[in-house]
Amino acid sequence: MKPINNTSIVSKNDIQTNPHQLDIVEMDSANIPRTLNDFDYSVIPGSRAYAAKLDSKQALMNEDIIPEYELIVAVKAQNASKPWAKAIVDAYDSDEFKRYIKQHNSENYWYLPNNKN
Repeated sequence: MKPINNTSIVSKNDIQTNPHQLDIVEMDSANIPRTLNDFDYSVIPGSRAYAAKLDSKQALMNEDIIPEYELIVAVKAQNASKPWAKAIVDAYDSDEFKRYIKQHNSENYWYLPNNKN
């Protein structure tokens, strides 16, 4: 890859070398599940694979989650101390939620980061 400052907007134009001469096709991630049979090799975000009910055991590899790309729940500053916002944090941090994720995540679709409050 060429050196770039913002890795969230990488495109095929940022590829410095392509020694295997792969034909790289960019598309909206929502379209990937419907096109998997059209390609020899595909890269698909985990959330799209889960929604499409793809078998995670067929993955050749999984990415490492980069902390700056973790999904976050955010509220306006004036709502942070409201009961409903605190209830979301409490639910996320609860043992019940952790047990649910452990029980229903046998395919490792979900990544559960620690709460960073």
